[in-house]
Amino acid sequence: MDFLARRATDPAEAFRVAKVCAALGLHHKAYSIANARLWPAAFERGDPQALGLLYPRAYSDAVRAASSAVGLDPYFAWAIMRRESAFDRLALSSARAFGLMQMLAQTARKVALLAGEEKPDLQALQEPQRILPLATWYLADLTGRFGHAALAAAAYNGSPQAVARWVQGRAGTPLDDFVEQIPYRETRSYVKGVLGDYFTYRALWKADGTPLPFPTTVPRAAAGASF
Repeated sequence: MDFLARRATDPAEAFRVAKVCAALGLHHKAYSIANARLWPAAFERGDPQALGLLYPRAYSDAVRAASSAVGLDPYFAWAIMRRESAFDRLALSSARAFGLMQMLAQTARKVALLAGEEKPDLQALQEPQRILPLATWYLADLTGRFGHAALAAAAYNGSPQAVARWVQGRAGTPLDDFVEQIPYRETRSYVKGVLGDYFTYRALWKADGTPLPFPTTVPRAAAGASF
């Protein structure tokens, strides 16, 4: 498939190869091909299959099971996954963040302790069935603590401690003003990207269920995970 992907410079051929990769569960490869070749088909011609390859529901059973267990919208998990790893379960960052959801080992182990899960080793963090329950538990906790999808995304990227400082005394601030004033440039961009992906996912796949809380102003933070 790597050989075919390198040769697939024509959009029609790239489309065929990406669909085969997706059918085989090679989600990272399918997305990589689509991201390189299929934007015109998706957004100029509105091809629904091209859109689906750019916003895939990768590892669908595992994502839905893990999200359902903690009451998290699975489309938020996919939006985070798209930004974190581009659906590559073997992704490893320079900061030693692992797997589909790019969790640090120490964060994953603390989450496992709180969630009553078995402590994961480093190899487990690259297994969807192990990292997804931990990541969705963490995202659900962050959403409950900060009361807003944007703040949960900010905390996932920039840390709950940082977001708790940023929101202190700012309850009622218009959300768009708050996001533009996030001190970390990476986190500011990340929040915008995740939210764009999240609402694109929900619209594209005609999501049922209630979306995550998204008030127009910053809510008061509650107690929760602080690591």
